[in-house]
Amino acid sequence: MFIGTNLNFKLEYFISATYLSRLLLYISIADNFIQNTSPENICIIFSINSIYFFLILTILLDTLIVLYSTIKLNKRLFYSGNPTIHLNLSSSNHSLINKNGDIISFMLGVIFPSAATYSSNNIINIFLFLLIQLFIYKLMVRSSSIFPNVILIVFFNIDIYNFNYTYNNKEKNIYVLCHSNINKSTSSNDIYLSRLGDSIECNTYRRIESRNGN
Repeated sequence: MFIGTNLNFKLEYFISATYLSRLLLYISIADNFIQNTSPENICIIFSINSIYFFLILTILLDTLIVLYSTIKLNKRLFYSGNPTIHLNLSSSNHSLINKNGDIISFMLGVIFPSAATYSSNNIINIFLFLLIQLFIYKLMVRSSSIFPNVILIVFFNIDIYNFNYTYNNKEKNIYVLCHSNINKSTSSNDIYLSRLGDSIECNTYRRIESRNGN
């Protein structure tokens, strides 16, 4: 997924896509600390209010990072230059494979990292969580499946489509990011796409409204 795009794009997407799993981790850490620490030790090391304050501060910082990443992603989709691919929705030169991923990919990316780190030791939980996140990132960039991004879908109305595209008798697996349903064309069945990466091997595209950017 996202072959030929730069590292910044991949990280922006991954950071926003895994936001919910980190929220679950923060809640688990706070719960572990409160459940497994005696009141006497809590008073010596931290107060309960300090734990909640640190948790809220961490969530706010993470939220700001996610917001910055999604805004950057959103800006990448605004483009009015020349297209590199033309799709006609009434032709047979393409077939839709998937849209916005599936429940299995969502479970793997969001639920599994949190569920797999439910130890009473928070240090172990954080280490395992980061290790799992690293493996998931590697899987995302090397897999052909769509890794769902709930933040983009729900709050930015950005859909991700996976097409099998045929051009000059050659098939290519491509991903298309667009702000609305791709079937909503301005005046015809023609859809114009532009690469999101500089490499000719790039398989990730954004939708532009027309050949002339109208």
